[in-house]
Amino acid sequence: MSGILRDQPLLPRPFVPLFGVAVLYAVFIARTVFTYKGHLVGTLFDDALISMRYAHNLVSGHGLVWNPGENPPVEGYSNLAWTLIMSAVLLVCSTTIAPMVVSAIGAAILLACGLVVRRILQRLDAAPSLQMAGIAIVLTYYPLVFWTLRGMEVGLLAWLVLLGVEIVLRPTSDEDPQAGREIATLSALAGLAFLTRNDSILVFAVVLAAALQTRGARRHLLAAIVPLGVCILFQFGFRYAYYGELMPNTYVLKMTGVSLSVRLSRGLDAFAETLAPLAWLASIAGAAALSDATPRPVKRLLVVGLALAAVQSCYLVWVGGDAWDFDHSNRFLASVAPVLLTGVVAAAPLCVRFVERARSALVFLLLNIVFFETLFLFPVFDPPSNRMMLLGWAAGIVIAVAAVAVAKGSPTRQRSLCMTGALVATVLITSGYSWIRWSAGNGQYVVNDIGVSQFGLLLRDTVPPRTIIAAGWLGGPAYFTGFEAIDIFGKTDKHIARITPTLPFRPGHNKEDLAYSVGMLRPDIVVIGLDRPDVEPHGYVRVREGIYVRRDEATSDWVAAAFPGTARP
Repeated sequence: MSGILRDQPLLPRPFVPLFGVAVLYAVFIARTVFTYKGHLVGTLFDDALISMRYAHNLVSGHGLVWNPGENPPVEGYSNLAWTLIMSAVLLVCSTTIAPMVVSAIGAAILLACGLVVRRILQRLDAAPSLQMAGIAIVLTYYPLVFWTLRGMEVGLLAWLVLLGVEIVLRPTSDEDPQAGREIATLSALAGLAFLTRNDSILVFAVVLAAALQTRGARRHLLAAIVPLGVCILFQFGFRYAYYGELMPNTYVLKMTGVSLSVRLSRGLDAFAETLAPLAWLASIAGAAALSDATPRPVKRLLVVGLALAAVQSCYLVWVGGDAWDFDHSNRFLASVAPVLLTGVVAAAPLCVRFVERARSALVFLLLNIVFFETLFLFPVFDPPSNRMMLLGWAAGIVIAVAAVAVAKGSPTRQRSLCMTGALVATVLITSGYSWIRWSAGNGQYVVNDIGVSQFGLLLRDTVPPRTIIAAGWLGGPAYFTGFEAIDIFGKTDKHIARITPTLPFRPGHNKEDLAYSVGMLRPDIVVIGLDRPDVEPHGYVRVREGIYVRRDEATSDWVAAAFPGTARP
């Protein structure tokens, strides 16, 4: 990191970290690809493949539906704009190559995020070397990289938020003739984000409020409302006209049938999971924002970043967390964390002043490591997290050594060590162990996604095209087979979404009715992950662990080909 912080005018500075992370992204994507019958096949996270299924049906002429011909259609996705981008990819790519292209588009969006980070740091008069460090830190923030390269809309939202924050930081006044156009542009970005994911309106409410504060709310209120309002009206109008609903089926599935207390309890657990890295970022950002030595533009960025993190944290608690809370982050915070990370990078040179003014800074930083990182980030009885604890203590040692050296060193040495210590600690605490685990065993659920995708291709090639499948981990089998598919957990099923929860609360995975999904709808194959004896009484026979086939003449002709070594049902 100290090498990064040295200015080297002859180098094309922004391209050094951009090239490095581009290589990293290429390796990341390559590890999610497999070969089937001599052809490369890309994979995405299961939820992303559900969106891909909708996109494929759209370009095939069936409309934005889960199963061709379904009536009424079900909105089982919550990312309209991203699904339309997937549709554009499927217009020119095969179903097996398209997931790789979607990942590559995600990588390009992340690189675009890096360029916006650089422009923001330039506006804050950060040194070129610090701009490079900012690009590297944001673009290696693991939750952002993981969710984006696995096909989710997180990177697109992060890019739109960064573009919005860049507008907020432009110096202007109520009398500036450009102010109205900037607010209208920001509102359009908010509208595009709303079409990408409706709950992003909470994030852009903060960004719009920050922009209006310096540009005059009354004068530019219309410019702030109209573009965003048009997108909101379009989304709800299209949804009601096409699906007959005002909210997506996924919202009904996740937000109904569960008491507020249960939802908040799990939401608080999810927030605690994210608190340690968030606490580190917030402690640095908060200290700098409160310091009189912090330039006003930097302070403005820090305040906006903290407000975005607070809004997303409250939303996380309100909805009961994310179904996929791991690596001490989630999709909600991953979309706004780049703003806070950029603010921390911009505030890094101020660390030396903090240490100069308060020798208790060493105690403060050590307490931060001991309390937050140990209590929340490293559960004592979880062996993998105990290994993470060593990483956290390593970060603490780096900070402590830097603080001691700063207190005794020359001003130049103080500045270099403070910035280096703060930035290295930020990387280690927010992403260090995640990348170590990725290098050792690939990304979370990648092995599962490859497995279900391989299974989908196997079914496509060995069973009749009119076969009906039912599954919980459904995206891969449904997308790669193209068969009629039944969602056991109800993301694409209105009946399941509206029943009383039958499983412990986990957003989107707490409702199940096998008597309906299996007994009434009668799929040919049920893929439920684990052995479930309650499937067999509905007339099914187990052929593999967690896989059941309907017991009748229609399935007996092909079951041996699909599942070698299995007797005819």
